[in-house]
Amino acid sequence: MVIASYFIPKVFLLLFLILGFVVGSTLCFFRPLSHRLGFLKRVLDYCHSFARAEERRLGIYIGITTIFFSGFISLLVFGPAVFRIAMLVLAVGDSFSTLIGVHFGKHKISFNRQKTWEGSIAGLLTSFIACLIITSLPLAIIAAVVGMIVESLPIRLDDNFTIPLAVSIVMWFII
Repeated sequence: MVIASYFIPKVFLLLFLILGFVVGSTLCFFRPLSHRLGFLKRVLDYCHSFARAEERRLGIYIGITTIFFSGFISLLVFGPAVFRIAMLVLAVGDSFSTLIGVHFGKHKISFNRQKTWEGSIAGLLTSFIACLIITSLPLAIIAAVVGMIVESLPIRLDDNFTIPLAVSIVMWFII
């Protein structure tokens, strides 16, 4: 989505994001019927392999829909420059914080025992490096810090929603 935002007009990217949200939500809604529809079952089984443990247990894959929804809001309200930064922090920082935290994390964060310092630091560094490719050093630092603070908080909302919106709001005030 970030790369596409450089080449696709904003209105088409907004349409793609809202379509992704609608399709993702529809797939979640029809999940209980998927065993009757061969193709749909294969698509949902594929999504199942990427889902969080809680999403797998419930059989509802909300993460993919919230990515499209938060991306839509970020692009619509804050514009392409902010959208790119916010989505990079989510895509790179959140992914690496989860990978490193799950596989190598040993030191739990005191205010959220489900998260580790190793994961948060990995997310901070990787999102900073990714953002540095498209923005200035101070903005990259701020975006990475905001994203990983929000990622580490014990908020019941999906971080695929909260990270891009928090980063977008902060970047909007700064830029």
